[in-house]
Amino acid sequence: MAVKGHKDVTVMEMGEGTGRDIGISTRWTLLDDLKRSEVKIMENTLVKEITAKGVIAESEGEEISVNADVIILAVGSESVNELHEELKDKTERVYLIGDA
Repeated sequence: MAVKGHKDVTVMEMGEGTGRDIGISTRWTLLDDLKRSEVKIMENTLVKEITAKGVIAESEGEEISVNADVIILAVGSESVNELHEELKDKTERVYLIGDA
């Protein structure tokens, strides 16, 4: 069971719906643990800059500044497969591996 630690934690989510990519049977327990631990979740918040003092973000059309002594980036990625598509018919063997 998660408990409140000695740090204030804020999660900034660029979209709406925190943990959308987590399985439904796990997501609700994780979100419950975050709530119990008093983690602040800011959805629809775009991080614009990381400074020596913290984070500058845009939330609800306004620029905000959040002081932080520790910042953890957890960003998604998107596959870029154009080279595979370009080469696949030009040679006998071309393999697309992993998230490419």
